[in-house]
Amino acid sequence: MTASSASLEEQNRVDSAETQNPQAIGNDSLNETNSRAANLNSWNKNSNFWDTTLGEGNDMFTQLILPTIEELAEVQPHHRVLDLGTGNGINLMI
Repeated sequence: MTASSASLEEQNRVDSAETQNPQAIGNDSLNETNSRAANLNSWNKNSNFWDTTLGEGNDMFTQLILPTIEELAEVQPHHRVLDLGTGNGINLMI
């Protein structure tokens, strides 16, 4: 584990602890709202780390994942693709 990933894991634990609401125990709707807020808060706090670390992709992405996505998606020049919620938009390179 690198220092950056250890720091990220610690921040995620802090984020999760900050958003827990003891009064929400047993209330599924409120628990789901808190969970979504915790996820959004965590992603927002860590977005700079992910953009800096992943940027234009790493070797695994560019050599393995991207070619696989291209093959499976069968995107042609005249096709339009909608990328929803897949991270920092790196898949737009296809």
